[in-house]
Amino acid sequence: MPLVSVVMAVRDGEDYLREAVDSILGQTLEDFELVVVDDGSTDATGEILASYPDDRLRVLTQPRRGVAASLNTGIRSARADLIARMDADDASEPTRLERQVAFMLAHADHVLAGTDVHVISEDGSYLYEAQLVTDDAAIRGCLDQLVAPFYHGSVMFRRDAVVACGLYDERIPQQVEDMLLWLRLRRLGAMANIPVPLYRYRLRPGSLSRLPRGLAEAKARVIRNYAATMTVNPADVQALTEPTSPASGRERRASFELDLGKVYLDQAGDVQRARRHLARAVALAPMSARAWFNLGLSLSPSRLRALRIRKRNHRVHLRAGACR
Repeated sequence: MPLVSVVMAVRDGEDYLREAVDSILGQTLEDFELVVVDDGSTDATGEILASYPDDRLRVLTQPRRGVAASLNTGIRSARADLIARMDADDASEPTRLERQVAFMLAHADHVLAGTDVHVISEDGSYLYEAQLVTDDAAIRGCLDQLVAPFYHGSVMFRRDAVVACGLYDERIPQQVEDMLLWLRLRRLGAMANIPVPLYRYRLRPGSLSRLPRGLAEAKARVIRNYAATMTVNPADVQALTEPTSPASGRERRASFELDLGKVYLDQAGDVQRARRHLARAVALAPMSARAWFNLGLSLSPSRLRALRIRKRNHRVHLRAGACR
């Protein structure tokens, strides 16, 4: 039996999948299995996975069922007592599994450990280091505020604890499956973040941009009701899972340019790059007040800009503030 099972769900992930898989197969800790669940991919995902001769990689295929169901398939198939998550468009630092396994073995009362992360751009360029709250009390404080204290792909948890609390809730196939699990899992033990960036989280269109207002409101409502009752209102599930009017490619790109500009402005501290992205957001969405406001903020005097950014970062994330 391997020491740890790494579970990855992927659908049409050909762009970054090889980098994600290579980052796991190149770990300093070698006693693991990588369980990849292909959730009905129609691109070259299957061919990429089939090209690996490494017997530590196991590939499971299924018709499209969503992220929650795919992760549950992987967890049920996993052979190790410790399970590490991994997303197909991100990457793990070489010592990630070694460091997380050591932490979990040394802290028997902990059911989950995430890590700090290096946030990277679409092309893999470094943006900034996300330094998350670390101790159980601070993490519970985040959860009490209904703020996610982990980057989902970075976590390692105990298989028996996740099984005991019912695995991921498959009634909601996207958006909140991780947060609902954290809310249940906290009843079974302590949780932590290792204060070392052991994971690389990629920002790209769709990973950062805001949800449509109706979907965002439904997501918040589901989490709020779940935290209070540990149940899911069927009406909220329908609101969260029913199709929404798709944004145009121009709208999606404008939203991404705006959010990426804010990342460079608020976290990366690169004002010149922030201005370039925010100017693109304005050009793509000239009626967006948020795009104009942030472009103006990037052009404002440094003292005023620093004050506004500190206030925003305090609300948003990281140890100084201290929730993501």
